[in-house]
Amino acid sequence: MGLAHSAVAFDHTVTTTFSKGLALWSAIGTVSGQGLALWSAIGTVSGQGLALWSAIGTVSRQSLALWGTVGTVSSQGLALWGTVGTVSRQGLALWSAIRAILGDQAFF
Repeated sequence: MGLAHSAVAFDHTVTTTFSKGLALWSAIGTVSGQGLALWSAIGTVSGQGLALWSAIGTVSRQSLALWGTVGTVSSQGLALWGTVGTVSRQGLALWSAIRAILGDQAFF
């Protein structure tokens, strides 16, 4: 009976050790899965950060383009006022010439 008892004890030891090994591998698998989930979350956050920086870059470029357009419009406005001033001076010169030519007429 001693030999049978030893065989049962050995079988119990092997079974217990095997079960503990399976539990350990299961725990390692769980930790690995959580590590992968963490890396996936980090990748998602990093991707969103890159998308945010890309959006900021796009907005900055559009803002620069807008300021370029504002500068162009301002320059054209200044050119328009310069033209208005030139036309006004030419109108005054024309009016002065007409008055000089017709200065001795009765209606002036």
